[in-house]
Amino acid sequence: MAQERLSKRINIGVADITFTPDDSSIPIYLGLTKGGTKLEYNPEYYDIESDQTGKTPLDSILIGEAVKVTANLLDTSLEHISAVVPTADKEEEGGKIKAVTFGRRPGLRLGDKAGVLRVHPVSAGVGRTDKDVIVYRAANKASLELAYELENEWVIPCEFVGYPDDFRPEGDQLFRIGEYTHYKEPKKRIISFWITPANPDVKVGSTIKFKANAMYEDGTAEDLTNKAKWISSEEEVATIKLDGNEAVATGVSTGTVVIQAQLTGYSSSTTLVVNG
Repeated sequence: MAQERLSKRINIGVADITFTPDDSSIPIYLGLTKGGTKLEYNPEYYDIESDQTGKTPLDSILIGEAVKVTANLLDTSLEHISAVVPTADKEEEGGKIKAVTFGRRPGLRLGDKAGVLRVHPVSAGVGRTDKDVIVYRAANKASLELAYELENEWVIPCEFVGYPDDFRPEGDQLFRIGEYTHYKEPKKRIISFWITPANPDVKVGSTIKFKANAMYEDGTAEDLTNKAKWISSEEEVATIKLDGNEAVATGVSTGTVVIQAQLTGYSSSTTLVVNG
């Protein structure tokens, strides 16, 4: 298989940018940028420390994320100004924009003006999306500067700030690099995860079936037995294996074991007593 040359993988900064307002399904092509486009992603962590370790963190907890895309748009049409400057209003006549107006009372929420921002590096080529950046809810916070100077182009300075899209699944709410999945069913958040039955007994050579149960934030419950990973703390006392949609434990010898069900981000356990 032929290998791709290194020069093909080096990304240059010129990009095509499109913006899809929240109240529309049609992307607005904003054109090329001047001076490149920059993405900044900054996760914020809280470090857990103790007196015994001084300033050495024991762990770090994610407490927030921020994403920002800055660019100068060369095509400063009235349509583009009205699309990417949240404080602008457009005045239309006969289906065409004849003016863009400014001046509103304080209180505008940028989240209400946010839309899907897509940055496509020109160097990636047509149809190749593995280097595209898609911010799900972006709004421009930059000031508007128009140059009335000889040999100086009009540009729209943009500082697109990303806001989380709560309707997308956990881990896919801020932005992505690569192909865009427009419709994705959001996952419900689990608020309780437990095993049934609790602390049962079984005889050597006999079996007992366990279930892993989940309750979601909307109050619904689901049997997730076949999606969980099942573990026995001492397989010489009892084993447990998935059999279709059931988790079946078998008593091997007398004693007590801990049966655990693991799901991504969740776990639950109970004891199993094996009698002779």
